[in-house]
Amino acid sequence: MKERELLSDDAIASWCAIIPASFVAKMGAEAIKELLAAVQIEELATELRKKMREETSQQKKLKYSKRLKGSDEFFEVGEFVPSG
Repeated sequence: MKERELLSDDAIASWCAIIPASFVAKMGAEAIKELLAAVQIEELATELRKKMREETSQQKKLKYSKRLKGSDEFFEVGEFVPSG
């Protein structure tokens, strides 16, 4: 099993039985919020801008542009609180 892997209810129950002290599974908004807090949005935005400048493929530029728009929206709506 890997971190951020989607698990069925049965799989969660099995893992809880195998390693109850160290297994953590989260669902819904709480899990999404935690995952987003772990993403270094500023670093991601900088990297995407750099890739867009250097990339020659229009498809890849569009892909980076969409990801950049999503990362910028976190700051615009004021919902993102960086961790650390």
